[in-house]
Amino acid sequence: LYGLSEAGSRGWGDSVVDASIIVGLLFLVFFVVRQLSAKTPLLNLKVFSNFTFTMSTLVSVIVNMAMFGAMLLLPIYIQNIRGFTPLQSGLLLLPGALLMGVMSPIAGKLFDRFGVRPLAIIGLSITAITTYEFTKLTDASSYSHLMLLYALRSFGMSFIMMTIMTEGLNALSPKLKVHGTAVSNTMRQVASSFGTALLVTVMSTRSTDHLAAYSNNLTTNNAFVTESIGSFGAAVTAATGLPAEVGSAYALSVLGGLAAQESTIGGINDAFVVATYITLAGILCSFFLKRPKKRPHRTE
Repeated sequence: LYGLSEAGSRGWGDSVVDASIIVGLLFLVFFVVRQLSAKTPLLNLKVFSNFTFTMSTLVSVIVNMAMFGAMLLLPIYIQNIRGFTPLQSGLLLLPGALLMGVMSPIAGKLFDRFGVRPLAIIGLSITAITTYEFTKLTDASSYSHLMLLYALRSFGMSFIMMTIMTEGLNALSPKLKVHGTAVSNTMRQVASSFGTALLVTVMSTRSTDHLAAYSNNLTTNNAFVTESIGSFGAAVTAATGLPAEVGSAYALSVLGGLAAQESTIGGINDAFVVATYITLAGILCSFFLKRPKKRPHRTE
């Protein structure tokens, strides 16, 4: 997580980034080996020998990566780019949260009747479509449009969040259910942090790339660009009554701010593209889900 977070500011290929990721992976491998060999493991990873539990946990990980990453990207766009207050940002997310609360018991009843596979496929399809729509953000996207998209996205996720966890735990034997709950909760927590770090890193690096592209295009070697900037500087000087040099510097500052804003929007859109691909991977995994066979009740 630290390596991914630092990649956004230091860039990929940096020694600190590479070392952090390599060390993290090595210790993760060591942790898995240790848990499989310990008599009383911190996390009993043997629950992953059950295919249904493994696939349901994988889908849950994907959903949490996409959900929490997007929950951070949207407020960044709303507050930093559009200038809305934190209260307005929270109110934008509120309908989606309420909708998930209302749909949870309904999703539970649908799960009992149809099983998890159709719910996961439908829910993730809705999530993928709405996540893709978030890749089209501009500096003029309306508040109501964003609220509707987020509410629809939450509606899709409401079919998956609890049903997928229930499916995995139902597939385990009674003595492994406690361990399955611990492993499932841990994976969801890690996935949320990982998804947030990944998508924010994508946003940061792609924003830098977009800004560099703008800078390469806006060079003094381009006669049209030079003339346009000069005209804009003259217009700013005339409008503000500032000296010519100060007016030109102020005009360049304004253009730089606009370029930075557009670059950040482009970076956020690219991060939502990655979130869309993550959700599509979840749809593919959903086809492998199936309701576990009911175990016969033992009579004493």
